[in-house]
Amino acid sequence: MTETTGPVSVPEVETKPAEAVQPTGATTQPVTEETAKPAEATKPAEIVIVVDESEVINYRGKDLSGKDFRGKDFSGKDCEGANFAGTDLSSANFENANLKGTCLDGANLENANLTGASCDGASLEGTNLEGANLTNTSLWRADLEGANLEDTNLDGANLISAKLKGAKLEGARCTLNTKWSDGLTPEKLGVVKKK
Repeated sequence: MTETTGPVSVPEVETKPAEAVQPTGATTQPVTEETAKPAEATKPAEIVIVVDESEVINYRGKDLSGKDFRGKDFSGKDCEGANFAGTDLSSANFENANLKGTCLDGANLENANLTGASCDGASLEGTNLEGANLTNTSLWRADLEGANLEDTNLDGANLISAKLKGAKLEGARCTLNTKWSDGLTPEKLGVVKKK
């Protein structure tokens, strides 16, 4: 190893600027004040997916009045505040559905399954519920004036504060688990009490 003291001369080397490599098909644009600005945040695109109506899970607030939904499966669906006025829902399945505040005025729910459904505050004026299964259905503060509830199963249903003026309940069945407003008894309404 050789040690040197003093200035060392370094030979001059010719240097060239490196050439920029562009991907195939790329173009360059001159940098201007406008192109040098950072990109602004953009909103994500709204994606609209069209599905078969039978695939819909949320019917909340929808106007479905006058439609034909015979035998349709609404089990577990959110129908809160929907309008089913005058709709044919015979043999439809509303098991464990949310029907709070729903309008079912004049609808046909003959032989429908509403087991465990929440119909609190729903309007069912003049609705045909003949032969419907209302086991454990909550009808708290529901309006059932003039409704046909003949031959319905009311086992465990909550009818506290429900409006039943003019409702037909002949042949409807209930148990000790059925909840009635004070002063109402199954016997007064023509309901058969099961053991």
